[in-house]
Amino acid sequence: MLETYFGLIEATFVFGLAVAFYIWQRNDLKKEKAKDLAKAEAAARHRAAEAAAAGSAGPDPAAGAPSSAGPDPTGSRHDQPGRNQDTRDRQG
Repeated sequence: MLETYFGLIEATFVFGLAVAFYIWQRNDLKKEKAKDLAKAEAAARHRAAEAAAAGSAGPDPAAGAPSSAGPDPTGSRHDQPGRNQDTRDRQG
């Protein structure tokens, strides 16, 4: 009688393996995503600490040094609120 249900049993095992593989990969991807997120946060904290250290070690802004809070020195208008980012539509 077991041989009459062999195909059904085999299909159940194959389906079970497919589900197990899916769950394993999903958990592995979650772990990798958490690692990447932690690495990105650590890099951002490191950059912020370096910027703070560079800012505190630099010249005194009150002594005539340019401040970083001013407008973009390159003349770019992308940092101004209310401006259209894509001005190609208005040209020509």
